[in-house]
Amino acid sequence: MLTTRRMWSLVIALFMLPFMVNCGRDTQSQKQYYMQSGRQYFEKGKYDEAVIQFRNAIQIDSGLTEAYRLLGRSFSALHQWSDAASALTMANELDGKDLQTHLLLAEAYIHTHDYAGSLRETELVLRSDNANATAYQVQGAAYIANGQKELALKSFQQIAQLRPDDPSAWVNLSVVEIGLQRPADAEKHLQSAKSIAPNLGAVYLNLARLYRQQRRSQAAEAILWDGLKNSPQSSELDIELADTLYADGNNQVADSVIQNLREKQPNSAESELLIGDMYSTRQRYDFAETAFKRAASMSPNDINPRQRVVEAELNQGNLKDASELNDQILRRDPTNIIAHIARGRILLARGEVEQSLAELRQQLAVAPASAQAHYFLGRAYHSDGQSSQAEIEYRRAIDLDPALLPALHSLAELLLSRGESGAIEPASRCVSLRPLDASERLLLGTAYLHQNDVLKAREQFMTAGQLAPRSATAHFDLGLCSVRQHQLEDAKKEFDAALQEDPQFAPALSQLADLHMQLKEPGKSVDLLKNYLVAYPGDAQAHLILGSIYTKIQDYSNAKAAFERALRLDGNLLPAYLNLGRIYQTTGETSAAIQQYESALALQPRFVPLITFLGNLYMDRGDLGTAKKYFERALEIKPDFGIAAGNLAWIYAEQGTNLDVALDLARRAKQQLPMMESINDTLAWVQYKRGQYNSALPLLEECVARTPDSSIYRYHLGMALVADGKTEKGRQQLQTALRLELGGRDGDQARATLARLP
Repeated sequence: MLTTRRMWSLVIALFMLPFMVNCGRDTQSQKQYYMQSGRQYFEKGKYDEAVIQFRNAIQIDSGLTEAYRLLGRSFSALHQWSDAASALTMANELDGKDLQTHLLLAEAYIHTHDYAGSLRETELVLRSDNANATAYQVQGAAYIANGQKELALKSFQQIAQLRPDDPSAWVNLSVVEIGLQRPADAEKHLQSAKSIAPNLGAVYLNLARLYRQQRRSQAAEAILWDGLKNSPQSSELDIELADTLYADGNNQVADSVIQNLREKQPNSAESELLIGDMYSTRQRYDFAETAFKRAASMSPNDINPRQRVVEAELNQGNLKDASELNDQILRRDPTNIIAHIARGRILLARGEVEQSLAELRQQLAVAPASAQAHYFLGRAYHSDGQSSQAEIEYRRAIDLDPALLPALHSLAELLLSRGESGAIEPASRCVSLRPLDASERLLLGTAYLHQNDVLKAREQFMTAGQLAPRSATAHFDLGLCSVRQHQLEDAKKEFDAALQEDPQFAPALSQLADLHMQLKEPGKSVDLLKNYLVAYPGDAQAHLILGSIYTKIQDYSNAKAAFERALRLDGNLLPAYLNLGRIYQTTGETSAAIQQYESALALQPRFVPLITFLGNLYMDRGDLGTAKKYFERALEIKPDFGIAAGNLAWIYAEQGTNLDVALDLARRAKQQLPMMESINDTLAWVQYKRGQYNSALPLLEECVARTPDSSIYRYHLGMALVADGKTEKGRQQLQTALRLELGGRDGDQARATLARLP
């Protein structure tokens, strides 16, 4: 947005244009005027005004190379990278000999995520000047952004050779080496940089991060204190020191470091933003919000701090405050895509999923290259149960911004939830991007554990525990590793340790109870929960766990009481409704089971598996009309849900209606679940009803071969054989079906068919 000062300059510039034309200036004079004026604006940092003047010059002379070049530099200064790339491309087309223009274009390409284009431009420069350190710098940055760390290392090695006295060359080289797990080389090169420039804060910062990655927190703290003596104005050193101290549990000292930073730089919005970001990373969103508000008060014309406040409020669930501030931002700048994305997130948090999806799709129509918009659209799809669409959006976000950590993290979690092996790759990239974040280590460890790579999982969980010594989750996950390795005593110690760190950590409590069940000690499992509930009687999760234990030992009366108590404490506890429903099913109380499942569905009305399950219950009761409504509802939400499609096809076949639709549904179900015999049987039965006996028979024969004791498969095969003229084979199958106690209408139909056979 143009500031008032810039807007005034723009008005003057526009006002002067007709005046100059009326004064009779010739075209050449006008062009020279615009170029001179544009350069003056550019040199003063008035890039918006410079853009206008250089464009005016280009309108007069479209072959003006220097105008395109300066226009590109102006756009770069404004961080309008796509426009910069377009202008610089035109400059190169007019005159491709200027190496600096190629380098500027290469940098713009990095910001637009066109890494191949960036590498192409730097290679062109290096062919002409193989000692161009800047070209190697941009090339290395492109390689890093594209995940090609080994090639980036070679680029930065070239810079260090060309500029051995440049400390930044050694710092950049060490950063790549840290990423490639070459700590000895990285430390050596950082020490070289330190000897060249003992006042360079980046040296101490990267040494500290290296030491923290090696879990040498005392060495990290020492180098940071040393750095602050030599570079006291480097706020990043204060932030890193505070973060290190918080990680070690030295909260009081960390607080004093932040306070000292604020006293050193009392009016620095930039420092407050750094403080807020640090607190956000540590999920201390209330402290982050305070810092961002301080930054906003220090720079009232800057929208960025206010958007950070919105982010902090969203993370705390303060939807009303977040919405009000975000609306203020949109009134000030209606085209602000970050604020529109925030609006989509607010709608999603309110449960207005369709509106959230519409808002985010609209932003992508305006800015299709927005990685953030793709990511949050993925979040909305994920929340809506559309995991395939969510995965597509997460991957698009990552393609646009390979370093977008939330998208990588969410993709890994999504793949884990589906039990897929691909979670390791995005989780590994999360650790690479943030090696000191315990949560990313836990995610990668979980991905390894899902693939039964217990040793690698344990390594990540132990590292997480060292990075966050008070983490209950790290102990819990180590306990899971021990369970997987059948080391039950070790597992018990880890789960106990998790509860010592967090006495109300329900997953550890549940696992301890399960351990006793595995050891055939159900009494100890029940006692564990009862003793816990003496201390925490209002813990709904604990009552839920107790109910599950009672269910396993078939004490349904006490199980019902525990689940009902859990629901009185937390009426939104979905598993309690589901467990009560299962108990009622087991005891033959189908109507009561349906009532519980309906209550669960009211909490998650788009929970397709539960909708389908309810349809199955009604189908089992013979209420095909109601069952059909549930299956249709499930398919409206998730058209590719195979079980619902197969069951709806079966109902149509049984009723002898919509057989064309039934065939399409059954084929879709088979495509989703090709190995499920009941789906193959349904497809074959639809084909039988349509008179396609030759198509039905191979499927039915396969079903019978796999499950020879199924009376329904024998019945269907027998009916198809009879209809196809294979009377004797059909008779045998129908007789076998009846011997297997085929009942109901199917049994009556089998007997009637046998009676008609010669």
